[in-house]
Amino acid sequence: MKRIITLILTATLLASCAPTVAQQTGRPVTEVSPATESPDEERRLVLSDARTDIAVVITALYQKLVLPGKSTDGIVFFDTEPAVTQPLPEKGFGLADVLLEEDYAPGPDPLVRRISGVMRLRDSLGREDYRAYAAEYLARDEGILILSSAMEPVYGRYDRIRFFFVEKDRLPSLSYLESAGHKELLPLVAKNSASPEAIRDGRGVKELCLFAFDMTKGLEDSRLVLHSDGSIVDAAVEYSQSINDHGWRFIMLEGAFRLGEGADYHFYLTDNDAPDRVIARMPASLR
Repeated sequence: MKRIITLILTATLLASCAPTVAQQTGRPVTEVSPATESPDEERRLVLSDARTDIAVVITALYQKLVLPGKSTDGIVFFDTEPAVTQPLPEKGFGLADVLLEEDYAPGPDPLVRRISGVMRLRDSLGREDYRAYAAEYLARDEGILILSSAMEPVYGRYDRIRFFFVEKDRLPSLSYLESAGHKELLPLVAKNSASPEAIRDGRGVKELCLFAFDMTKGLEDSRLVLHSDGSIVDAAVEYSQSINDHGWRFIMLEGAFRLGEGADYHFYLTDNDAPDRVIARMPASLR
């Protein structure tokens, strides 16, 4: 039976990750988890508590992902370079945690092991890039020889959405917003957004900008679609734009929204490739 364990990185690897957007700005954000929780998140194990060979192999694979072609030092060696479907295109992503789905001996030799799972990479803004990995290796006292290995992106499984409401006069011009990328726009919007408490205490309809950022890397040809199950009295949109910045997706709207007290409806997100799959829901009352 497969073991499904989430491995949290040791303090050494975590030190490479800077504070998140909320820590940088000091302002709370409205974060919405996936509509369906993954059972993979139910059990966690500190990486230092994992078997040494597992920790060493996973760390070596991560280093190959961020520094392709660089030789490894120490006790781990690669028989062949990992087969990487898509190299990591951006710097600044540290290894946050790892899902281990398989760990077994594929043949009669107990020193030959096979592991597979998913890596979660995270940058200073809290954005995440998921990579599936698999490796078969020979573990001996003098070192570990990775016989074969592969890594590829994982899309659409771990979407994590952050919603922000911002007053129009706290934002630059619309032409700037339309040309700004995900990485540039996210901290700007977070810094100037209204707190969830301020929205919950509000009454009536307000003229606001609504932003939804997918904090996980996605396919470059997919786009977010925002829906509402309220009436035009609850949410009247004057302008909307859905943008995919090399796989980093976000959507922005201008309009009149009934929020907080008396707002008995939801916003929910899908994408154009899977319109029936709800990525996230958020009540306008922010209950």
